[in-house]
Amino acid sequence: MNEIIIDGINLTTLKVKYDALAKEQAEMRGSIRKGSSKFLSDKSDEVTALIRQLADVETVEEGESIATQIIPLLKTISFVSDVSGVAYMIPYYHHQGEYYPGGDSLTHILEDGDNDVLTESNSALLTELYRVAEGMESEVNEWNTSYC
Repeated sequence: MNEIIIDGINLTTLKVKYDALAKEQAEMRGSIRKGSSKFLSDKSDEVTALIRQLADVETVEEGESIATQIIPLLKTISFVSDVSGVAYMIPYYHHQGEYYPGGDSLTHILEDGDNDVLTESNSALLTELYRVAEGMESEVNEWNTSYC
């Protein structure tokens, strides 16, 4: 193929470099996928354990303390999932089946749960936790919903 140069950039050489980079990225993603499933599973288990603790808090401060542990875990789960292409699983509300696979979701505990400390709190930190959890639960729900 003839070398094509536009504005001083050799497109032929650029294409070769681009193809090599794409190959390297595919190899890295394949490698990342192998460990990501276990990583996501472990972090989801941590979140689930913290959700159980959150459901039983007696003060807003306890709830905020647990929220400061859950929020970074959720963001890490989302990030690793985005980078690796491996889906994560957290408790969510299944709208079609009208049930909670994996137990009560974070949003249910924070908004409709039995703990008045959480449901009546105006904590900015708990609101942030709700926002992050709601987005992730929505993603999981979409991944697990059949439109047949």
